[in-house]
Amino acid sequence: MRDIDPGSGAEQAAVPAYIQPHETVSGMVYDPFTDHVFLRIFPGRFVRVVDRPARKIKREFTAPSLPLGGHDFTIRSTDRHFFFTDGSGPALIETNINGVFVRRLALAGLAAPAHGVAYDLVNKELLVLAAETSDRVHRFAMDGTARGEIPLETSVRGISLGFDAVERTLFASLADGSAIGAFDTQGRLLRRLPRPAPDQDVFIDLGPRSLLRLF
Repeated sequence: MRDIDPGSGAEQAAVPAYIQPHETVSGMVYDPFTDHVFLRIFPGRFVRVVDRPARKIKREFTAPSLPLGGHDFTIRSTDRHFFFTDGSGPALIETNINGVFVRRLALAGLAAPAHGVAYDLVNKELLVLAAETSDRVHRFAMDGTARGEIPLETSVRGISLGFDAVERTLFASLADGSAIGAFDTQGRLLRRLPRPAPDQDVFIDLGPRSLLRLF
């Protein structure tokens, strides 16, 4: 895992991810209140928690209520509840911090499973990339009602979505894999940040005014 400056793209630190050769990551979450990184391991029910400051595995847990599959997930840091994308349909699965099921949240207007997801702690809404390649971010209330869309100036990969709710900036890999795009909440591309080779998946998250966390 790498920490980069969300303004300049300069690398600030590298942290071990403790991923085994047979494991595949399908999503990443950063919790700024604990400084922990959560890695969702394929096929999607197992989560490893990495303590960034201590550079060690904090714990691991399984969320048995999750359907197999799924992509990104996000955290509502105020109560530390997760929202996992559901590989079986257009919904998110809410759990507590230990993976215990809370509810299934259907996303109005989507016809297929969501890909990238982030939480806006200021507006208290969910931000979703709906497809493998997306030209817009969908906004949802916490009951799954559609609130609108943010058309993006250029298309992005749907695998992962990061959002700084204070700076009001969205982060996602551009569709051609050339860079990580930083967008404002009107969808304007503000800047391009370096990322690994285009053929590599990159997971992105950050907290309010924090460094950008990449896997």
